[in-house]
Amino acid sequence: MDMRGEIVRTLTLAVAVVVALVVLGFGLAQQGIPHSGNLSGFSGAAPQGGHPVPPASISRLLDLSSGALGESDPSGYPIYNSSTVLASLPPVIPNTQPVVVQLVHDFIVYRNNTSVPTSREAISGSFVAPQSPTGWALILLKFNGSASGVVYDSGYSFNVDNNTLLWGTSPEYGNWTVYRNLTLYEALFTGKVYWQWNSPGTIVQGRFESNITLYFYPADAQFPATSEPNLIIPILPSMSSFDYHLTPSKPYVTSEVTVPSDVYRAEIQIWLYGFSFQEFWYSNEPSFNMLLVNVSNRAVASVLPFPYINTGGIDLFAWRPVTGAFTLHDRFYFEDVTGDLGFIEGTHVWNFSMPDLAYPYFVVTASLLLYTSPSASPATPGPYYFSMSPVTTVQVGIPGVSQQAYFNQSMDYSYSSTSVFRMDGKIAIATDSASGSFINNQSLTPIWENLTQSEEMQFVSTVSVGHQSSISVVQYNFPLRMDTLFEIQITKTTNGGYPMYGFATFGLTNLLQSWEQVSVSNGIVTTINNTVTSNDSFVTSQLELISPTAGLLGAVSHASGFTSKDLKVSVRSVSSGIVSGYEHEIVAGSNNLYGPDYIQPILYERLIFL
Repeated sequence: MDMRGEIVRTLTLAVAVVVALVVLGFGLAQQGIPHSGNLSGFSGAAPQGGHPVPPASISRLLDLSSGALGESDPSGYPIYNSSTVLASLPPVIPNTQPVVVQLVHDFIVYRNNTSVPTSREAISGSFVAPQSPTGWALILLKFNGSASGVVYDSGYSFNVDNNTLLWGTSPEYGNWTVYRNLTLYEALFTGKVYWQWNSPGTIVQGRFESNITLYFYPADAQFPATSEPNLIIPILPSMSSFDYHLTPSKPYVTSEVTVPSDVYRAEIQIWLYGFSFQEFWYSNEPSFNMLLVNVSNRAVASVLPFPYINTGGIDLFAWRPVTGAFTLHDRFYFEDVTGDLGFIEGTHVWNFSMPDLAYPYFVVTASLLLYTSPSASPATPGPYYFSMSPVTTVQVGIPGVSQQAYFNQSMDYSYSSTSVFRMDGKIAIATDSASGSFINNQSLTPIWENLTQSEEMQFVSTVSVGHQSSISVVQYNFPLRMDTLFEIQITKTTNGGYPMYGFATFGLTNLLQSWEQVSVSNGIVTTINNTVTSNDSFVTSQLELISPTAGLLGAVSHASGFTSKDLKVSVRSVSSGIVSGYEHEIVAGSNNLYGPDYIQPILYERLIFL
């Protein structure tokens, strides 16, 4: 994902050398995916944070046939002629008639040749939000995207009133659809709403096209309105999502925020993504990254970044059509901060920092989701605790130089805080605690890398009001393993120097990438597991090296690869034991992939209901 619009592709190798590649030997034109049969009967969607989805028994069916998706009915998804398979599924669709608001219609970002800049990449506007006397059962965003010509994986985002609500990475060819449940943010959709769409836009010669539609479904007896935050404050206010960069020379960003004093529940939503060298996290040594959020020198939130794989990442063709975990629909990190109300209420400076950041750069956005009431009194701070171990690093040899090198890192942390306030005249005691650990092991030769990594986070919030207590828990686990290969064979030089000509082979095998999340709230246990594996993914092509760190890829002589994805979502009631949810499995691959798009044919697909 390259936001700079450059015409060179940057690829960090297993030997920790950055090589810039321009794909010249093939075009990334639109092409359909051979696929037989169809799926139906889906309901539900992976919820954000600890917000559960309704039970599956009352949903419409998801139609995955080749029929076109009508603008008034987002419950279907056309799978044919698509460059991705199920980028994201729609949530439960109410039976009520939606109010449809089309925000972006055929917005095209293009570049006709490399001598001219890309056309404008963002569009913004406003609209008056619709109203419903019964409230909203669902607010759904649908994004249809397409790419043609020679384009690269590019970031896109949708923002409302300086809050980022959707982020993802585009494929490099074809068509795709992303659904995003925005009901959590219904407080933003009142009165006049200001929005901005940042389109994918990293293009050599080609175009991206975007269409965005909002669907507002009125609540009824079968689909009642849910209790959502009634105030959303952008901590890092941005309509572009590219404004806040963390770099080694300035690994922090600050913002002054005013929080009212009538809050009885508070959550922070954080989006964090690495670009430039951080886009190629798999060859970074040192590898450790962590975001800390401090207010008045107290930690209120933290993130160990998920190792996303872009649609052109590691191996150019491994993600066609099965993308990495949540690549087209990045997930936000949620942490309850009710226990911090005693020192975040009022006006304070919030500090977002990555003190151990070694490579540029990360982009961060954040919002506060607040539940307010006239019955809630101002909070006072209670006990506070923070502990973080040093980052332990063990290095043997020089990565990328020694015939065999090792680079291992580990750390752990924990913190907690308590606040006291009154709710309906009763004393309320809120306590938040967090803990986490990071382990990364890398074994390297000059052409090969073996990597294993584990990131774990747990956030626990307890609120006691009188004799009543409630507890919510969110656990994140990001296991990772992979082997990468990059080998160059030089057959010709220019008087012993550059440019040099030959062949390059790069590959990916033994990959396991997984987002595992368990949330417990109000007697509901929500489990999300999105696991992607890739094996025998190799590409051999002609190569022109124009410098020690940059080159041009020519014609591809061989490409192979197998990719699978397994997405499981389940919602279980603790009291009744009733479980609802689904599991979607898909496998694609071939020992011989063919141009111009080198698509892995779908071999197996299954959808199971719990």
